[in-house]
Amino acid sequence: TYHASGSWGAMAGAAAAGRILGLDAAQLRHAMGIAEYHAPIAPMMKGIATPSMGKDGIGWGAMVAMLSVLMAAEGFSGIEPLFADAPDQERIEELGHGWLMKDLYFKPYAACRWAQPAIEAALALKTQHAIDPETISEIRVRTFAAACALSTAAPRDTEQAQYNMAYPIAAALLDGAVGPVQVLPPAIFKRRTLALVDKIATELYPPYEAAFPAKTYADVVIRTDDGRCLVSARMEPPWEPPDHPPGDNELVDKFQWLVIPVLGPRATRRLLEAVWDLETAASAGRVVDLCRAPGTVERA
Repeated sequence: TYHASGSWGAMAGAAAAGRILGLDAAQLRHAMGIAEYHAPIAPMMKGIATPSMGKDGIGWGAMVAMLSVLMAAEGFSGIEPLFADAPDQERIEELGHGWLMKDLYFKPYAACRWAQPAIEAALALKTQHAIDPETISEIRVRTFAAACALSTAAPRDTEQAQYNMAYPIAAALLDGAVGPVQVLPPAIFKRRTLALVDKIATELYPPYEAAFPAKTYADVVIRTDDGRCLVSARMEPPWEPPDHPPGDNELVDKFQWLVIPVLGPRATRRLLEAVWDLETAASAGRVVDLCRAPGTVERA
């Protein structure tokens, strides 16, 4: 069992917010101790088995972070945070030297990171062999155990579509993309997509399990009605740091792909400019204001 992002995000958020709000060293340590004690217990694999709107506990972790900082500033005390008893002291000693923010990954597809390499592998086979998805008889994904825990059943809602191995592969093969349109109704109920979902299964591949979690590998085997058996290369998630991060143009393209349908081209362009200039801005207020869809109430 291990915790989802929101558990650790409570502590990271307390550290960041505490610095921004000017806590002294003792208060900051208490804030992180409060956050560790109150952080959401977010059992990640339960969220994989039963996808929900909990979203890794990130929202709840952010709330705990801010409350912990405000409480510490008022004299509330916390437990000794993880610095003294962390099982991996090397990671603690790296604090202030290794900047993990640079290793954040971005997703080209609106699906779980563990499904990203299989989506990429399936699309590569389709392109290389000019596969008509209608002629596919079977797709087998070979990957690590945690990825095999992702559902291969037809989704009933958007959470089940995103935390799924088979559905995003089927959507990618048919639509050439896995974005908001593909993971929302009515697309998740398309008969053509669900017929392909039924042909997809996962298989634990020991070499990939041995490499996890340092590496998240997958390959895909596609069988077609005419008897072909096509095997992809071993894949990692696209845009994986530190060796293959996305370029600025790729991130801008994704940003526009997601935001233009919500805000329109002009507002999206203004928001993009504000994001690029954020490190020199006095506050994030302009970005927050520009994120509001037309017609919504402005900030006070």
